[in-house]
Amino acid sequence: MNSQIDFKSLYHSQETGPVPDVKEVVKKAAGLKRKMLFKLLSVNTLLACTVGLIVLILAHHPAQNMTTKIGSVLIIMAIVSYLGVSNRAMSLLFKVVPDLNNHAYLNLLISIQSKQRFLHKTMLRIYFMLLSIGIFLAMIENALKMGLMNCILIYSGVIIWIGFNWFVMMPKSVKKQEKEFDLILSNLHRINAQIQSA
Repeated sequence: MNSQIDFKSLYHSQETGPVPDVKEVVKKAAGLKRKMLFKLLSVNTLLACTVGLIVLILAHHPAQNMTTKIGSVLIIMAIVSYLGVSNRAMSLLFKVVPDLNNHAYLNLLISIQSKQRFLHKTMLRIYFMLLSIGIFLAMIENALKMGLMNCILIYSGVIIWIGFNWFVMMPKSVKKQEKEFDLILSNLHRINAQIQSA
Protein backbone atom coordinates (compact mmCIF):
# COMPACT_ATOMS: atom_id res chain seq x y z
CA MET A 1 0.00 0.00 0.00
CA ASN A 2 1.29 3.43 -0.89
CA SER A 3 2.14 5.35 2.29
CA GLN A 4 1.87 8.73 0.57
CA ILE A 5 -1.89 9.18 0.35
CA ASP A 6 -3.65 12.25 -0.96
CA PHE A 7 -5.50 13.36 2.19
CA LYS A 8 -7.55 15.94 0.31
CA SER A 9 -9.03 13.51 -2.22
CA LEU A 10 -9.68 10.96 0.52
CA TYR A 11 -11.43 13.58 2.60
CA HIS A 12 -13.67 14.64 -0.29
CA SER A 13 -14.48 11.08 -1.39
CA GLN A 14 -15.58 9.81 2.02
CA GLU A 15 -19.20 8.90 2.57
CA THR A 16 -19.51 7.94 6.23
CA GLY A 17 -18.87 9.93 9.40
CA PRO A 18 -17.14 13.26 9.52
CA VAL A 19 -13.36 13.16 9.39
CA PRO A 20 -11.50 16.21 10.64
CA ASP A 21 -10.00 18.53 8.06
CA VAL A 22 -6.47 17.26 7.47
CA LYS A 23 -5.04 20.71 6.89
CA GLU A 24 -6.51 21.90 10.18
CA VAL A 25 -5.14 18.89 12.10
CA VAL A 26 -1.66 19.33 10.58
CA LYS A 27 -1.80 23.06 11.34
CA LYS A 28 -2.75 22.37 14.97
CA ALA A 29 -0.01 19.75 15.26
CA ALA A 30 2.56 22.20 13.87
CA GLY A 31 1.32 24.88 16.28
CA LEU A 32 1.60 22.49 19.21
CA LYS A 33 5.11 21.52 18.09
CA ARG A 34 6.16 25.18 17.97
CA LYS A 35 4.63 25.83 21.38
CA MET A 36 6.34 22.80 22.91
CA LEU A 37 9.72 23.70 21.37
CA PHE A 38 9.43 27.27 22.64
CA LYS A 39 8.50 26.02 26.10
CA LEU A 40 11.42 23.55 26.05
CA LEU A 41 13.84 26.29 25.04
CA SER A 42 12.48 28.65 27.71
CA VAL A 43 12.66 26.01 30.45
CA ASN A 44 16.20 25.02 29.40
CA THR A 45 17.36 28.63 29.48
CA LEU A 46 15.71 29.42 32.81
CA LEU A 47 16.93 26.27 34.56
CA ALA A 48 20.46 26.54 33.13
CA CYS A 49 20.63 30.14 34.43
CA THR A 50 19.37 28.93 37.82
CA VAL A 51 22.10 26.27 38.04
CA GLY A 52 24.69 28.86 36.96
CA LEU A 53 23.47 31.29 39.62
CA ILE A 54 23.61 28.62 42.36
CA VAL A 55 27.15 27.62 41.35
CA LEU A 56 28.20 31.29 41.19
CA ILE A 57 26.78 32.01 44.65
CA LEU A 58 28.46 28.94 46.14
CA ALA A 59 31.76 29.86 44.49
CA HIS A 60 31.78 33.42 45.84
CA HIS A 61 30.11 32.72 49.20
CA PRO A 62 31.03 29.21 50.31
CA ALA A 63 28.42 27.65 52.57
CA GLN A 64 29.42 27.11 56.19
CA ASN A 65 26.65 24.68 56.98
CA MET A 66 26.52 21.17 55.49
CA THR A 67 22.73 21.45 54.98
CA THR A 68 23.28 24.34 52.56
CA LYS A 69 25.73 22.29 50.50
CA ILE A 70 23.42 19.25 50.47
CA GLY A 71 20.42 21.45 49.60
CA SER A 72 22.30 23.12 46.75
CA VAL A 73 23.38 19.75 45.37
CA LEU A 74 19.78 18.48 45.55
CA ILE A 75 18.51 21.56 43.72
CA ILE A 76 21.14 21.13 40.99
CA MET A 77 20.39 17.38 40.77
CA ALA A 78 16.67 18.11 40.41
CA ILE A 79 17.28 20.60 37.62
CA VAL A 80 19.85 18.52 35.73
CA SER A 81 17.81 15.30 35.92
CA TYR A 82 14.64 17.08 34.78
CA LEU A 83 16.47 18.76 31.90
CA GLY A 84 18.11 15.49 30.86
CA VAL A 85 14.86 13.54 30.73
CA SER A 86 12.78 16.34 29.18
CA ASN A 87 15.36 17.08 26.48
CA ARG A 88 15.67 13.40 25.58
CA ALA A 89 11.89 13.01 25.47
CA MET A 90 11.29 16.18 23.51
CA SER A 91 14.13 15.50 21.05
CA LEU A 92 11.51 13.50 19.16
CA LEU A 93 9.89 16.82 18.25
CA PHE A 94 12.80 17.48 15.90
CA LYS A 95 11.94 14.28 14.02
CA VAL A 96 8.44 15.54 13.23
CA VAL A 97 8.74 16.65 9.61
CA PRO A 98 6.05 17.12 6.98
CA ASP A 99 7.65 14.48 4.72
CA LEU A 100 6.68 11.64 7.07
CA ASN A 101 3.82 9.47 5.86
CA ASN A 102 0.61 9.54 7.85
CA HIS A 103 1.26 6.29 9.76
CA ALA A 104 4.84 7.23 10.73
CA TYR A 105 3.67 10.71 11.74
CA LEU A 106 0.92 9.26 13.94
CA ASN A 107 3.33 6.78 15.56
CA LEU A 108 5.85 9.53 16.24
CA LEU A 109 3.20 11.72 17.89
CA ILE A 110 2.03 8.76 20.00
CA SER A 111 5.63 8.15 21.09
CA ILE A 112 6.05 11.84 21.99
CA GLN A 113 2.81 11.73 23.97
CA SER A 114 3.87 8.66 25.99
CA LYS A 115 7.23 10.24 26.81
CA GLN A 116 5.49 13.46 27.74
CA ARG A 117 3.15 11.59 30.10
CA PHE A 118 6.15 9.96 31.81
CA LEU A 119 7.73 13.40 32.09
CA HIS A 120 4.56 14.87 33.63
CA LYS A 121 3.56 11.99 35.89
CA THR A 122 6.95 10.82 37.14
CA MET A 123 9.78 13.24 36.41
CA LEU A 124 7.92 16.39 37.35
CA ARG A 125 7.07 14.91 40.76
CA ILE A 126 10.66 13.78 41.36
CA TYR A 127 11.85 17.22 40.27
CA PHE A 128 9.50 19.02 42.67
CA MET A 129 10.37 16.71 45.59
CA LEU A 130 14.14 17.11 45.14
CA LEU A 131 13.76 20.83 44.57
CA SER A 132 11.56 21.32 47.65
CA ILE A 133 13.87 19.33 49.93
CA GLY A 134 16.88 21.14 48.47
CA ILE A 135 15.34 24.57 49.04
CA PHE A 136 14.41 23.77 52.64
CA LEU A 137 17.88 22.42 53.41
CA ALA A 138 19.64 25.31 51.67
CA MET A 139 17.59 27.83 53.65
CA ILE A 140 18.52 26.42 57.08
CA GLU A 141 21.85 28.26 57.30
CA ASN A 142 20.24 31.66 56.71
CA ALA A 143 17.20 30.78 58.80
CA LEU A 144 19.40 30.16 61.83
CA LYS A 145 20.67 33.75 61.56
CA MET A 146 17.16 35.23 61.52
CA GLY A 147 14.71 35.66 64.29
CA LEU A 148 12.01 33.03 64.80
CA MET A 149 9.25 35.23 63.34
CA ASN A 150 11.19 35.99 60.14
CA CYS A 151 12.08 32.33 59.80
CA ILE A 152 8.42 31.28 60.11
CA LEU A 153 7.34 33.93 57.58
CA ILE A 154 9.96 32.97 55.00
CA TYR A 155 9.40 29.21 55.34
CA SER A 156 5.62 29.76 55.19
CA GLY A 157 6.01 31.78 52.01
CA VAL A 158 8.17 29.09 50.42
CA ILE A 159 5.71 26.35 51.46
CA ILE A 160 2.79 28.33 49.99
CA TRP A 161 4.70 28.98 46.75
CA ILE A 162 5.73 25.33 46.35
CA GLY A 163 2.20 24.15 47.21
CA PHE A 164 0.68 26.57 44.69
CA ASN A 165 3.01 25.30 41.96
CA TRP A 166 2.53 21.65 42.93
CA PHE A 167 -1.26 21.62 43.34
CA VAL A 168 -2.45 24.41 41.01
CA MET A 169 0.02 25.40 38.29
CA MET A 170 1.52 21.99 37.47
CA PRO A 171 -1.80 20.09 37.09
CA LYS A 172 -3.33 22.95 35.11
CA SER A 173 -0.38 23.11 32.71
CA VAL A 174 -0.21 19.32 32.30
CA LYS A 175 -3.96 19.02 31.72
CA LYS A 176 -3.98 21.78 29.09
CA GLN A 177 -1.05 20.30 27.19
CA GLU A 178 -2.44 16.76 27.30
CA LYS A 179 -5.86 17.97 26.13
CA GLU A 180 -4.30 19.62 23.06
CA PHE A 181 -2.23 16.54 22.30
CA ASP A 182 -5.18 14.16 22.77
CA LEU A 183 -7.35 16.17 20.37
CA ILE A 184 -4.72 16.11 17.64
CA LEU A 185 -4.04 12.40 18.15
CA SER A 186 -7.73 11.45 18.11
CA ASN A 187 -8.18 13.34 14.84
CA LEU A 188 -5.12 11.65 13.35
CA HIS A 189 -6.41 8.25 14.49
CA ARG A 190 -9.71 8.92 12.73
CA ILE A 191 -7.94 9.99 9.54
CA ASN A 192 -5.66 6.94 9.72
CA ALA A 193 -8.64 4.62 10.25
CA GLN A 194 -10.34 6.17 7.22
CA ILE A 195 -7.21 5.58 5.15
CA GLN A 196 -6.91 1.96 6.31
CA SER A 197 -10.51 1.27 5.33
CA ALA A 198 -10.15 2.96 1.94
